[in-house]
Amino acid sequence: MSRLPFRNLAAVQSWRDQYNPLRGLTMGRAVSLMEDAQRGVMADLQWLYASELGIEATDADLMTIIEKTLAGVADMDWQIVTADPESRGFDAALAQEQKEFLESSYNACDNLPAAIDHLVMARFRGFAHLQPWLKSDWTIEHLEPLPQWNMVRDGTAGRWAWNPLALQKRYAAFGPDARLSPDDYILIENRRPVNRIAVIKYIRATVAEKDWDAYVEIYGLPGVFIIMPPNIPEGKEDQYKNEAVAAAEAASGALPNGSDVKTLSEVRGVQPFQLRLEWLQKQLILAGTGGMLTSLAEPTGIGSGASGAHESAWATIVRRVAHKVESALNQQYDHRALAALFPGRPCLAQFALRTRQEKDVGAAVDSIAKLAASGYLVDAAQVEAETGYKVTLKAPDAP
Repeated sequence: MSRLPFRNLAAVQSWRDQYNPLRGLTMGRAVSLMEDAQRGVMADLQWLYASELGIEATDADLMTIIEKTLAGVADMDWQIVTADPESRGFDAALAQEQKEFLESSYNACDNLPAAIDHLVMARFRGFAHLQPWLKSDWTIEHLEPLPQWNMVRDGTAGRWAWNPLALQKRYAAFGPDARLSPDDYILIENRRPVNRIAVIKYIRATVAEKDWDAYVEIYGLPGVFIIMPPNIPEGKEDQYKNEAVAAAEAASGALPNGSDVKTLSEVRGVQPFQLRLEWLQKQLILAGTGGMLTSLAEPTGIGSGASGAHESAWATIVRRVAHKVESALNQQYDHRALAALFPGRPCLAQFALRTRQEKDVGAAVDSIAKLAASGYLVDAAQVEAETGYKVTLKAPDAP
């Protein structure tokens, strides 16, 4: 399949830039969009999720969960690993050759970090497609993220099609030229997207905040009542009343002798809105952290200074997301490329994301010193790589 016309997308979709998905958003509207997505019509729901005015850019809790997840995966190092030498049919020479090809291919990709970020977002949006732009030797030139609002599907598990105008139309409305083959893309799917919970939380929280604002306007300041003095001259009642109202509204002023001021200082009842908002926040955090209750250790569940259990929970989430990214790239690119370049041979190398280990410079220097004391020469380039120090060989002492 030829490359999709991404350069023309901005022109043909300019109408979407004028469309604010949050305007007029109600629970009924959200449910309708989710029902459409179940039928494969994705455009409006994905625009609600991911546009610059969508919930990913509006809900602070969701934004933080997304950024923390992306940062965790971005902090991992990619590498090409080979199969276990003890595995059946292992060929060391073949494994090394395949490893070198995949390392060269991924190094040639001009947007690998952005492509990985796009795949990670499947956890929140439900799916993510990359279109590989490959050279004739199967080397990756570019991994193009396909905007989710440009995708349409034949039901919940059918084939995908390209929707260039991002219209809210069903799969049957698109001709054969728009339909995609599994060989055209790298795909991650998530049947339980976090954003689905986030939309519900956003709508209900917005309503609760609106009611809370109204509550504060009514009950935030105690009511003030002024008791007029006795024996007001006849015909002066309105004048006294106006002066009393003006003094009450201004919270200061002069009143006639004998006047008294009473405030409604008694308990006005417990407002329920904060508890409601906290409950909604917890539902989103539980969904965004895989249901791990340790994520709620902080008041917001996502704040700084989290406990060790909290960080451990996030590390588990990041590893799980990274594993899905690895699997998608391995199954839908690595294996295809190696099968084409090494026909009939097993696939013995694949892409992997591994946690970046902080180096203990002191321990490295100590190990190098021990090796030197034992008579071994350590390569200067390796010393620099292990310690980060720029080193030169010391000249021998003069005789």
